[in-house]
Amino acid sequence: MLDTVTKHRIDTARDILVGKAPDPKSQVEQITIALIYKFMDDMDAESEEFGRKRSFFANDFARYGWAKLMRSGLGGHETLNLYAEAIAKMPENPGIPLLFRNIFKNAYLPYRDPETLKMFLKIIDEFAYDHSERLGDAFGLGAQRRPIEKNDLPQAQAEIGEYLRRLRAGESVADYQPTLGLIVGKEKIAANDVYNLSGERYREGTAHNPIFPLFRIGDICTIKPRKSQLANLSPDTRVSFVPMADLNEHRIAFRPTEEKRLSEVSASYTYFEDNDVLLAKVMPCFENGKAGIARGLLNGLGFGSSEFYVLRPTSQVLPEWIYHCATHPLFRDTAIAQMTGTGGLQRVPRSYAEDFQIPLPPLEVQKEIVAEIEGYQQQISNYELEITKCRDRIAKSVNKVWSADED
Repeated sequence: MLDTVTKHRIDTARDILVGKAPDPKSQVEQITIALIYKFMDDMDAESEEFGRKRSFFANDFARYGWAKLMRSGLGGHETLNLYAEAIAKMPENPGIPLLFRNIFKNAYLPYRDPETLKMFLKIIDEFAYDHSERLGDAFGLGAQRRPIEKNDLPQAQAEIGEYLRRLRAGESVADYQPTLGLIVGKEKIAANDVYNLSGERYREGTAHNPIFPLFRIGDICTIKPRKSQLANLSPDTRVSFVPMADLNEHRIAFRPTEEKRLSEVSASYTYFEDNDVLLAKVMPCFENGKAGIARGLLNGLGFGSSEFYVLRPTSQVLPEWIYHCATHPLFRDTAIAQMTGTGGLQRVPRSYAEDFQIPLPPLEVQKEIVAEIEGYQQQISNYELEITKCRDRIAKSVNKVWSADED
């Protein structure tokens, strides 16, 4: 569920920056840099709690610690100069991993207004490192959450609690191994500056790059399902009708805009049902990325262009997985080279769609990858909305020159 408090903080931070950094991308960069800065200091504080030394803000970089930046009595210009100097020098910090150094590379403060920075840092100060999951929701990543079959949280909390108890008591944890996870030293996680928090990566004898088995699309999907199962339906049954124009380019969802009687479409048009994947097979529609998953059809049934391939997934595979594989450059680039026909009527051969092999992870892995992609798509949608708003503001600013009535 989206954390509205966290989202409000993000929105407030962006509102503070909008006058000084109007570019939405710049706003996101400034918020990201500030949050990582704050979270590194939070992790240092946690290390001190367990009797360890600070690593991110240590030695020559200790003077840039968050507490020193936010201490009372520090003037506005002093705060601005200290923060600007800190983010500029952070790539030179030997105590931070390569991943963070790359994030801070070329970082700078795009404004010199002390009051704006103080208001901005005050909002950032309200975040804590344990807010990371809620922060992901605030950026629209809540789609990556999935229902679970068993609640292992109490056991996980108990195992983490025992691990922390041993640390605080100064007892050895060398022989402690929880049942729900692994204890891995941060040195091993940071090896080669590759930060991968998947537990399976660190199990002894586990391949770091597992290869999923390849399956022909024709073995895990029904290509162009038969209409025979519609024989018992009334000719007056209302169904959705989807012309090629309704299918979007590089967007998984589409909205059917027409409906017809079954008798009007059953003879000449392509039949499909809810959760079938539609793929344009003719140029230039195929090359332009026209594809999608049929959902919300009238009576669960649809008919559409004869230039669609319909891919009906079996229980082994998600419709979204088929969609993403069928719109992947590996599938498309090879298909274009094998098209048949002449001129503007070139088509992807059915045999190509049936015989093309795609990797087939377990369903749970498919769900994880699909959820991750949905999170990224939500971010793209948010950025597109911000771009539209900025274009509107630009137009209004220009219109002021031409019309005295413009607000």
